Amino acid sequence: MKAEKFNIFGSKNTKQLNENGHSLFLKRLLSPNGQHNLENFFLKHFVEVVLECSFDETQPWVAEKEKQAGKGRTDLCIRSKSFSIVIENKIYAKDENSQLYRYWRNKIYRETTYNQEMDNKKWEQSKLIYLTRYGIPPQEISLHRPYDSSKKYDGFPDKLSIERITCISYKEHMSKWIEECIGTIDKIQNPRLVCILEQYKEWIDDILEEKK
Repeated sequence: MKAEKFNIFGSKNTKQLNENGHSLFLKRLLSPNGQHNLENFFLKHFVEVVLECSFDETQPWVAEKEKQAGKGRTDLCIRSKSFSIVIENKIYAKDENSQLYRYWRNKIYRETTYNQEMDNKKWEQSKLIYLTRYGIPPQEISLHRPYDSSKKYDGFPDKLSIERITCISYKEHMSKWIEECIGTIDKIQNPRLVCILEQYKEWIDDILEEKK
């Protein structure tokens, strides 16, 4: 009898989840109020392992999927009172015009007029994450200021600096994060969850590949 090959996230020979499916799964893990009932467990590990930042457990955190940001929607938005993490999840989809610029303007900066000092302060309290298969940087078209007839972007920089973007990958960062979680979680109390995490890591390590 052949070993079981079923993976809930898909395989090389079957249809895989798209960005929306993976964003929803990540949202369910990163939400402190998720069905996993582990509160900040996954979010804390994500902030510390992937972003290499300290995690403030004294504040309540909220994870939301597909929040409106100008004419587009962010894949994931995670916030506490003093810090925000905006994630653009790119597996196979291409960048859209001014996409990351709009997310910065509407979900991180969030002021009606531009001020450099205020901008620097906002970045100290935020992370704009560009998540791809292999950690590639975003395309130029995603960083330029959009044309807007309402003049919402007037007075703002012509381009978002690439240095402001935190580029992470499924193959390195997300795999490490899931591995850390599997190694830390109580496997006796959470067997179903561990099984799903193991399948997710398998999908990242063995199934996720360049689309031909």
